[in-house]
Amino acid sequence: APKLTLRNLRIRDQDRCIYTGKKLKPEEISIEHIVPTSKNGKHEWENVALADRNINSWRGNRDLKDTGLVPRFTPYAPRGRRPEDWIKNVHNFPEWDFFLKKGS
Repeated sequence: APKLTLRNLRIRDQDRCIYTGKKLKPEEISIEHIVPTSKNGKHEWENVALADRNINSWRGNRDLKDTGLVPRFTPYAPRGRRPEDWIKNVHNFPEWDFFLKKGS
């Protein structure tokens, strides 16, 4: 999986709040730990998502069941993109076929 950074988290979550689905502006973004770190939640892909800063602040370290918040998706570790997933042999160089998927 790619390194867990705010940039990569924004790409994975498409700048959307895990609770509202709203597209967040950069100043509204915060990193939400589904299981708070103060309650042994890990800082890893499966436990973090983007959330509206106001919602994250309001929630604090309370359990989700105590807040009524419901995540719209389950956080996951994104698969890193391999070069053969995005490099295309547009000039049909036969030598490239060895490195790229056939039909690229």
